[in-house]
Formats: sequence, structure tokens, C-alpha cells
Amino acid sequence: MKYALLTLVLFTGASLFAQQTVKGGMAAYDRGDYEDAIEILSKEMKIANQLKSKDRANGWYYLGLAKKIVISNAMSIQDKEGLKRFKGYDLDSYYCLEKAMEAKENEKIKEDIIQEIEGLFYVIFNSANTQYLLGDNTTALKYYGTAAEIAEKYTVPGDYQVYNLRGQTYLALSDSTKAYSDFAKATERYIADQPEIPDANIGYAYYSMAVIERYNNNNLDRALEMVQAGNDLMDDESERLRGLLNDGSSDQRMLASQSEQFNNIMDALNRFELDIYNASPEKYDEAVAKFQKAIAENPSDANMHLVYGNLIEYNDPQGAYEAYVKAIEIDPESSVAQFNAGVNRVNEGVKYARKGNEEFDFQKAEEWRKKTNEQFALALPHLEKAHELEPDNIYVIDALLQVTIQLEMMDEYKMYKEKQKMLRGY
Repeated sequence: MKYALLTLVLFTGASLFAQQTVKGGMAAYDRGDYEDAIEILSKEMKIANQLKSKDRANGWYYLGLAKKIVISNAMSIQDKEGLKRFKGYDLDSYYCLEKAMEAKENEKIKEDIIQEIEGLFYVIFNSANTQYLLGDNTTALKYYGTAAEIAEKYTVPGDYQVYNLRGQTYLALSDSTKAYSDFAKATERYIADQPEIPDANIGYAYYSMAVIERYNNNNLDRALEMVQAGNDLMDDESERLRGLLNDGSSDQRMLASQSEQFNNIMDALNRFELDIYNASPEKYDEAVAKFQKAIAENPSDANMHLVYGNLIEYNDPQGAYEAYVKAIEIDPESSVAQFNAGVNRVNEGVKYARKGNEEFDFQKAEEWRKKTNEQFALALPHLEKAHELEPDNIYVIDALLQVTIQLEMMDEYKMYKEKQKMLRGY
């Protein structure tokens, strides 16, 4: 009997010790000693199956919270040593909170756990982005995968970003099938739950799907469909962005930045569309007819004239110039239209210059030189206006250098040369 009683006392003592250890970890957490809490609770949760349900739920919950806090703190102050020591704690935190969910004692604890997991989503997402930027795509995928898992289980605003960036990571690893699936999901999630501030980055999902359709699947029709779908969404979101800019209710600097990004992705989509058309003669003729019809229906759409000019640039440079000029008449502040018009005339001037260089008769060569200068003179005001609108655009400055040296405008040439050096650093 004594031996039996002794055994019983020892067992009860071990159980009491375990219970006090979980509470000790919780107490360390409450004091803000998060690393101590992690050390205490990590040891205790190795025997989680021996703990009472309540202690097991609390142990996983507070261990998850402590790991989340230390990694978040290290991220916020960019503590390199801390980030190295606590690497993976964000993923561990999610694992612990999920374990706590399995061992939950009541609905209140469940609500708290869900709230913590939703907050952890952004920590893990940021870790994924960091690994992606560092070029560690395999680790980035692990983090994006966990973020996507959280997005699937819980309601997380902005989850489209996870699929968009994971798609880019898959592309970097040459897995176009998984990349395409993620891009499609990103666009689906974005449309279903549009963010308060329009996000131009979703346009790159459409662009990437178009690239995969063209180069991996060799499906030009589907590639064009993706471009068109992307353009349609970008047009709608640009309109929504302009409304926010006009009412002044949101961060104007952020909105202005987004506006520039919208211009960039819409330009990329348009250029890719033109590239597809120019690569396929039957598609080119179809596109010309399509744009001519669209222009006839919407003659005051400056962008339509601009894109049409891009389309016919190589086959009909004069027609392209007229399209750019029409776009400028509608929107004189379009730097792209001004630049394109200027470069179009420079290219024509270069053609005449080449003919002059091949001519042995001095008088005929002089005639070609005059034609060259006429075209460069037409280009000059367009390029000057483009420079006024975008003073730090190096491509505009490069074109102005070519024009001013040809027209022997040496003072202007020196001015643009200095600016070129300043922008390029050499």
C-alpha cells in the first residue's frame, strides 16, 4: 500500500508541476518576457498530449502569440540578428495557433485565435515578400503557401496579393501552370472584393497570363482575351481612382503614385497587344479594322488614337504621326503622345539622312539633308513639350540631344547634355 500511495503522490506532483509550468509561461508572456515564455512553453508543449485540455489550449495559444511578437518586433526595427535568430517563428506561430484552435475550450478563445491568425497573415505575407526580393524563391513559396492557406480558411482583406505574388514566384521557378492558376485566382479575388484604393498591380496578373498564353501555350486569341480583360479592369479602376483623387477623401500622395502605376501597366498591356498583332499578319489586319471602327465610334478618345498610332507605326509612319497629332489635339498634356509624335518624325528624318549619306551627288545629298532637318524641326516642339511634362525622362532628353545637334542648336544641346549627365551619373 505504501508503494502504491507513493506512486500516486509522485504522479500527482508531476501533473501539478506541468500545470504550473504552462502558467509560468503565460505569466512570462504577461510580463512581456516573450523569449522566456517561448522557452518555457516550447518545453511544455513537447508533452502537450499529457496536459489537460485547457492547459493545452493555453500553452499553444500563448506560445503562438509570443513567437508572433518577437518576429514582428524584429521585422519592425529591421533587427538583422533577431531576424536570423527568430527565422521561421511566424510560421511556427501559425502552427501553434492552429493547435490552439484544435484544443479550444470555448467560443471566446476561438474568436481570439482567429483574430490573431488574421493578423499573422500580414506578418507571413511580408516574410514571403522579403524572401522573394532576396531571390530565395523556394522559401518565398513556403511563406506564400502558408499565407494562401490562411486566406482560404479565414476572411482576409487583400488576399488577392498573395496569389498574384506567388504566381510571380512560380514564374521565376519556370512553373507556368501553377503561376497561371494563381494569377487567375488573384484576379477572381480582386474582382469579388475590390480594395478601397484601386491597385494597379492586379494588371500585372493579366499581363502575365497573356504572356503565358502567347509564349507557353501559343494561343494568341487567349492572350488577346487576357489583355482585353486587363485593360477593361484597368479602365474601370482608373475611373474609380480619378473619383478618389477628385473628392480628396484619401491619401492624395498614395493615389497619385497609384495613378502613375496604372499608366505603366496599361502601357505595358497595350504594347503587348500591339506586339501580338504585329507578330501575326492576319491579327494585324483584324486589329487595324477594329481600331478604325473604335475611333469612328469614339473620335474624342485620345488614348484610342495613341494606341492606333502605335499599331500602325511601322507599316504606316505618316498615318501614325497623324494619329499622334490627333491624340495631342484632344489631350495636349499627354507626354506619351508628344514623345511618340516627336520620335516618329525623328525616325523619318533618319531615313532621309541615310539616303543623303548614300548619295554621291552633292546637290542631291543637300536636298536629303534639308528633308532631314524639316522632319527634325517638326519633332522638336513635340519633344520639348514632352520634356516640359516629364523633365526627368531620360528617353526624351536623348531624343532632344539627337534633334538639337542635327539642327545645330548648340546652346540647347549643351543644356540637355548636362541634364543627361546629371540623370545618368556619367
